[in-house]
Amino acid sequence: MNDDKNREKTIELLRRLEHNEIDQDTFNKEFDQFVRSEEFKNNHKRASKFNISSLGNPWSIGFLVVIILFIVFKFYIYPYIGREYVVAKDYNNLDQPVQEVYGGQEHIKIDGVDVEVNLAYKYKIKGKVLATHHYLPTTLSNKLSPVDVGIAWGYILKEPNFKKIKCHETGTRRLLCMIGSEDIEGLYSNNHLVPSNDKVRKQMKKIKKDDYVQIEGYLVNMYWNNGNGEYFWESSISREDTGDGACELIYVTDVKWLKPEK
Repeated sequence: MNDDKNREKTIELLRRLEHNEIDQDTFNKEFDQFVRSEEFKNNHKRASKFNISSLGNPWSIGFLVVIILFIVFKFYIYPYIGREYVVAKDYNNLDQPVQEVYGGQEHIKIDGVDVEVNLAYKYKIKGKVLATHHYLPTTLSNKLSPVDVGIAWGYILKEPNFKKIKCHETGTRRLLCMIGSEDIEGLYSNNHLVPSNDKVRKQMKKIKKDDYVQIEGYLVNMYWNNGNGEYFWESSISREDTGDGACELIYVTDVKWLKPEK
């Protein structure tokens, strides 16, 4: 694989990302696999032996540098710009989520469909991010909730084996997290995030694995009729349930990152 093909592959991945043909998680995975491939490594070794005159066209080098800088900014700098922080007194033993009965309603208009959002509980969750998943806007539900975030709390954060937790999807928008063969149910939740405004949407997309975050909003039940039928999407209201329907559906009003008390 020569320099031109390396560059073409990178450009194609960026094009697919910008045109929503792949989501951010898929881009990260494919780009990581690409730069770790033997062909890429061998090409890098060959390129390192060249001097600038042997590369032929310096503009090609400049173009590749621009692409690399774009990737670095988008995935390693941009997520940290504009973050708002709040102090956590016990950074590594955060309390379980808090919910309080509430009654209210909002409406979201997407693709001409009116979505009724019933605010069932006020909700606040603080913890460490185990996993994130970004969804392509291919369905109305994905447009309503473009991001899932798995969050852990409590004593599990102090466990020596915490870093060994592995998470994987076990079904449609379901997340299972385990230490070895031990499930850690009751100490984490998979949260479908529904942004209440554009600012919140942007903050949601900045959440990364291993962040400590605080998310506030409401547990909600949503209903809509798109002309082809009626749809219901309901939130779990317990941290102890499992399986289908066990995920929290949060209408998010605020996202902040946690920092330890000095």
